[in-house]
Amino acid sequence: MRRREIFMNSLSRRCSSMMLTRRLTPRSLRMKARCYRLTKSEVNYKVYVEKADNIFYDKDGIEANGFQFDQVAGTRNGMQGLIGHAGNNEGQTIFKDLQEDKWYLFLDSWPYHVRYTTDLEDGPQLVNNLLDSSEYALPPGPRHGTVIPITRAEYDALQAKYGYAGPEEAADPVVHYTFDPDSVNGTTVADASGNGHDARLVGGALINDQDRIGEAGGAVELDGTSGYVELPENLIHDLNLEKATISAWVKMDEDRPNQRIFDFASDTGRTVNRNTMYVSTKGDSGGLEFAVVTPFTEKFGSESTLLNANYKYALRSERLSANEWNHVAVTLDGFDAVLYVNGEEAARSSTFNVEPRMLLETTMNYIGKSRRDTHSLFDGKFDDFRIYNRALLADEIVTLADNTPIQPVAVTGVSLDKSEITLKVNEEVRLTAAVAPADASNKAVTWSSSNEDAAVVDADGLVKAAGAGTAEITVTTVDGGYTASALVTVEAEAVTPNEVTDVTLKPGDQKLELSWKDPKGIVLKQVKLVVSEGKSVTDTVYAKAGAEYAVIDNLKNGTAYDIAIRTIDAEGNESSGVTVEGTPAAAPEADTTPPGEVTNPRVAAGSGQLTFTWTDPTDQDLARIKISGHGSTVTESVYADKGAESYTYAGLNNGTKYEFLITTVDMHGNESAGIVVEGTPAKPSDPDPVPTPGPTPTPSPGPTPAPAPTPAPGQEDPSSEAKPEVTADGVVVQPAVGSGGRATVKLSEDSVKSAREQTTSGRLRIKVEAAEGMNELEVNIPVEQLLTDEGTAINRIEVESDLATVTVSTKRISQASSTAKHVTISIRKADLTSLSAETQERLKDAVVYNFNLSVEGVKISEFDGRSDVTVAIPYELKPGEHPNKVVIYYVNNSGELEVVTNGRYNAASGKVEFKPKHFSTYAAAYANASFKDVTKAWAKEAVEALAARGVVSGMGEGRFNPEGQVTRAEFITMLMNLFELTDPYSSTSLSDVKAGAWYYEEIATAYQLGIIGGRPDGSFGVNEAVTRQDMAVMAYKAARYAQLELRGQGEAAAFADAASISPYAEQAVKAMQTAGVINGMGNGEFAPKAYATRAQAAVIIHKLLELL
Repeated sequence: MRRREIFMNSLSRRCSSMMLTRRLTPRSLRMKARCYRLTKSEVNYKVYVEKADNIFYDKDGIEANGFQFDQVAGTRNGMQGLIGHAGNNEGQTIFKDLQEDKWYLFLDSWPYHVRYTTDLEDGPQLVNNLLDSSEYALPPGPRHGTVIPITRAEYDALQAKYGYAGPEEAADPVVHYTFDPDSVNGTTVADASGNGHDARLVGGALINDQDRIGEAGGAVELDGTSGYVELPENLIHDLNLEKATISAWVKMDEDRPNQRIFDFASDTGRTVNRNTMYVSTKGDSGGLEFAVVTPFTEKFGSESTLLNANYKYALRSERLSANEWNHVAVTLDGFDAVLYVNGEEAARSSTFNVEPRMLLETTMNYIGKSRRDTHSLFDGKFDDFRIYNRALLADEIVTLADNTPIQPVAVTGVSLDKSEITLKVNEEVRLTAAVAPADASNKAVTWSSSNEDAAVVDADGLVKAAGAGTAEITVTTVDGGYTASALVTVEAEAVTPNEVTDVTLKPGDQKLELSWKDPKGIVLKQVKLVVSEGKSVTDTVYAKAGAEYAVIDNLKNGTAYDIAIRTIDAEGNESSGVTVEGTPAAAPEADTTPPGEVTNPRVAAGSGQLTFTWTDPTDQDLARIKISGHGSTVTESVYADKGAESYTYAGLNNGTKYEFLITTVDMHGNESAGIVVEGTPAKPSDPDPVPTPGPTPTPSPGPTPAPAPTPAPGQEDPSSEAKPEVTADGVVVQPAVGSGGRATVKLSEDSVKSAREQTTSGRLRIKVEAAEGMNELEVNIPVEQLLTDEGTAINRIEVESDLATVTVSTKRISQASSTAKHVTISIRKADLTSLSAETQERLKDAVVYNFNLSVEGVKISEFDGRSDVTVAIPYELKPGEHPNKVVIYYVNNSGELEVVTNGRYNAASGKVEFKPKHFSTYAAAYANASFKDVTKAWAKEAVEALAARGVVSGMGEGRFNPEGQVTRAEFITMLMNLFELTDPYSSTSLSDVKAGAWYYEEIATAYQLGIIGGRPDGSFGVNEAVTRQDMAVMAYKAARYAQLELRGQGEAAAFADAASISPYAEQAVKAMQTAGVINGMGNGEFAPKAYATRAQAAVIIHKLLELL
């Protein structure tokens, strides 16, 4: 009985009572009974022993209760058995030792345990004698099975019949990763065994040729954050490893819990209890651990139950030392498993009743990573990873571990051969860096210059003088970041500074405008402009370096002036100058001729709206068409672009006659007298109304429907499972509304499948028909088949109802759960009574909605604000309301209103559409923002739309100051508000951006996101006017960060002054021009260095808003 080979585990058999009978031997004749019966107690799940002279003995003679045996003393207390461990003792079997008078009782009690006795009459022996687990090799987990004995001959016969032969043992490893640089191509690590089991570097995994094993080659370094090595799938299975040796050199930077040296596992679909074989540097006992968990050692099927240390095959030893190389190896051969550290045996077991290939197909095979994502990634290095298909002998392990680690020699400092250098412009000198110590492993350095206008340095330390000034040349070691510096002084040449180039002069009324390009190759301080009339100097104007623009005013029209443009360098040297001549001229007489009228005006009536059509006049300077209320019709003016020749005015009352004036407006602001048209909105079923003259009554807004009451507690809402109508355009269903106004729609998988097969648009549209009294809608959608790649791909789900329309991308659903089966979208009219009086007043005419999205019962509330979710809320325009001023408000957790900037009214659908970043409570309302000094049509719409959304603000007293210059701080604040990027926790060290200032959070966030940068002096220039080219650069970078698609209609014509655009701004200006975000200033020019006005800035921000 002591040989483990004669035991066999029966997984499929479960018994609650077993009986032992045997023919008596001379020793047993001294026993008082012939038969013994072991029975499991259902009272406390332990076992007790009974005896009888024969199996038909009945102690009480009562046939109805079966054969009653006598008790064996000491095994039973009342009805409770006393033999066993804790509770749940299963599958009791007892049999005699083959070599001595001893009986073994095997019990399955989580895990197996064995009792033994030398006398079946001696009950206390079976109660108290526990056989040590090292005396038998059974799986450590419970099996609900019964152990039965077999002989060696039976075992051999079973192996011969059903055994699976292992591979032919090889002397060399069957898998071998050296991690030498020449064995790695990109992320592929070649298998040096030649068997083609290549691995892959993932994330922060790189090859280190400094810290390694051996005199040459390399090791793999893992960053502990994202790096690991992925091994081929099913590697252990494909190798058919009946026996195995796995070894590697290991260097930990940090000893983290559960970080793996290797892990071979299969993804069974559960978080825990996957088949796995691993070595962890910090296992259950806090030290090195080799463990195997297979289907034969699992404890529970429950996904929430973890295997503890008692329910897996495991070898454990002391923890490895950190920050030094250690050799770790494990061998498996039959029942013997051995763990080696640095060539010495650290732990051994002879009860590993498992083979590596019992892991079956493993799909999660890693070096430096656990199968469980919650476990730490390995932080450190590996070298010389090997797998053998045999168990190496101890002296072979010693040979593998007998390899001296190559420790890198750290850098301790660096010095330069020169500390000060004086050069003339264009002279060169080489600096030599000495890295200490001389035998440092990594002597790589980088070079930098503090002032590249004075001196530049290349990667080899060659310094070249660029211009007069000083620069500090710094060398920095890659290892350790040690630095040394040399001061370079570049002397100015005694030469005349270079002249400006590309001078242009533009006459104006009593002024001359000049632009140029600053010279290169000198340190320019400023540009001097000397104005002469004849031989007399009348004025001198200075422009700072980089301005490249100046205006000379207070001149006399019709008088010729000479302007000498001279450059002054940092040393005060002045050039002889470039002279140009110009004559100011009075501005030409303003164009005051209005454009012609529209022709063929027509009015088509619709329900609550009128559609105007016309033919534009042929005037070349026509800008747009203006439509405004006339006579008794009082409305806000709206505009249609040139060429549109159609406009629909919504929000009108059916049956009411309206009178409108259609005028034309040219580029100079001239407006025609106009043509009056009339129309009466009517429902489609009404006959076409005949326009009649007469006064038009002022329309009044209709009542806003109030939300219906919430269902009473416990009240069940009807669920609509009526057969829906399925078409190529989606699913149409009529909801059943409960008494509380709540409707629930549950779609069947068949309906979704049918709609999915018919659609060709990539959209699953669910149309919920209008139902009287409905104020809450919940739609449950089976989505499992929508998230697969088979058949017609569905990329979005749209639920349309008279409450609102919600569109959700299937990509966002998959992100929440790739195996989702059901999604619930709910829309509910919200109760405002809990909000502040101020908020209720602002939303008094609005319907407030609450939206929710649940995936598998879990609410999903965070979205990207772009493509994840789109919501459309119905909104009826009232007379005089402009669509651009209809906004979406979000009610935050404090009950305050916040504007969703991307909300926009869609005249075609009569709904306000927006893309939320979260789901909560929203409402559409009108924000009537206007300024008395914004009158020009090209800016009015943009300014008022942005003001309604809080993106721009006025200057007080109802003024916007559209022609005023916009500062750099003001413009970046507008941008950050538009894209909702501001982070209140951002900070910056820009010298003129002071904490607590109104612009601090916006500028700090923009700086951290790379949208803006600092100047050489460390400032931002918060109060300086922003140039048009800088405005384009900021807008371009913000749009790119917000992933806004800058759509273009082909290559835009280059600006006439494109050569004046600074190189750093060229890409941004071109991209924004192509997307139609920026336009020129007239005559095809962009004026890159001119300062932008507040109106111009608002128009650019508004065009970006239209692209959201």
